[in-house]
Amino acid sequence: MYPVHPSQMGDLVQCPLRIGLMHMFGDADEGGAAADTGSAMHKAAAAIHTGKGVAEALEEMQKHLAEYPKADLTDAAGLFLKYANETRNKDAALSFPLVEKTIRFSIDPAPEDPTGEKIIVEGTVDQVRLLSWEGRHRAWDIKTSKKEPAYIRDMSMFQLASYCIGASLELGVKVEPGGVITPRHPNMWWPVSWKFEDIQQILLPVRRNVAALRAKQLWHVPNDGCRWCDMRSPDVCLPKLQELKLKGVLPSA
Repeated sequence: MYPVHPSQMGDLVQCPLRIGLMHMFGDADEGGAAADTGSAMHKAAAAIHTGKGVAEALEEMQKHLAEYPKADLTDAAGLFLKYANETRNKDAALSFPLVEKTIRFSIDPAPEDPTGEKIIVEGTVDQVRLLSWEGRHRAWDIKTSKKEPAYIRDMSMFQLASYCIGASLELGVKVEPGGVITPRHPNMWWPVSWKFEDIQQILLPVRRNVAALRAKQLWHVPNDGCRWCDMRSPDVCLPKLQELKLKGVLPSA
């Protein structure tokens, strides 16, 4: 199986069919304008946290347009300026041990995993902040979604948990969960209440659904994520499942 990306873990838990089709059968998940707009904004945010000024950060975003061709750059720039002007993002007391850092690590498979192989997790940590007054490393993730911020925070749980593990291994210190930053909203800071010690429990459904994928057991659960899926509907997904079973690609039982 391909590496599991932290940003896909929520989909993996909610609807194994979507991730199964992507990884097992090569169905592409190219993302759309919203995803590209977020990537553009991330590029500028990373630039200011690595020493560039606001104008230079906007130039950096423009320079990498090929990486996010569907992006609404006007929207991305507006979100970035809100982010850059927020006091906590300008505070000289903040340091950023990691910014847009690729991580790769493995977690143990579930007991029922037919392969018994480690699960490879690979992604990019937005940022790890170290506040001088607190003395703790915390992982934060910027989210440009238009959804309600508390919902965004809660749906980012698997992603943040993975970032805490990967960042801890990268830095050699415990990186605790921070939360999400949502520049579309007046209050952009949404911390989480769960702790580093909860991560093993948080990732248990991920491990179990990976075990199911490795056993070629897929199922479809209609949920909010259907709006962003290529198939979007049980009217498409359930016949697709039946087709794969009839062809012998998936077990019939």
